[in-house]
Amino acid sequence: MMIKNRTVKTVKITLIISKPQLVPRPMIDVIDRPTDSLLVWCVQMVQENMHAFYPVNSEAKLTELKTENMVFFVIADGIGFGCGLLDDEPEYFMDGSEGTRRVFYIYELQISSTFARRGYGTLLLRAMERYAVENEAHWCMLTHWGKNTMAFPFYTKAGYTEDMSSPDHCDYMILSKRLFNHL
Repeated sequence: MMIKNRTVKTVKITLIISKPQLVPRPMIDVIDRPTDSLLVWCVQMVQENMHAFYPVNSEAKLTELKTENMVFFVIADGIGFGCGLLDDEPEYFMDGSEGTRRVFYIYELQISSTFARRGYGTLLLRAMERYAVENEAHWCMLTHWGKNTMAFPFYTKAGYTEDMSSPDHCDYMILSKRLFNHL
């Protein structure tokens, strides 16, 4: 469907949890050309959620979110958003050979604190993983900030592990998950 020269694809993903009343089956809009107001809202949510972990430079974050080919996954009513992009990155093998791996790099996964711990983060993560598979990515990757101690168990429960490209002795680590076509 087209809305004012912006491509919007609505995906309905059902999350099965033990307390279904907590997640009322929201729609996730997949947007490849965000409006300025959406970008401003995304920056504000990043600032609200991440200010305790690192200083968020609004202008730099806005520039990052405007990166060409960035795709946004938005749950309506101010619940949250995720964004990322597809990329081919170098890969090095034990035998010394080189290749590339198609990845979907998750730049942000943000849920409003009002809606935290209700399954919305899992819903967004699954939507981004499904998008990655549908676009022939074999991996999802993201940066985990070490001070964000609540996020690490969330990502490990979802199957993410430290990636071979993650630097040692930093205040962040790169996590990745191998995707399969049966998501």
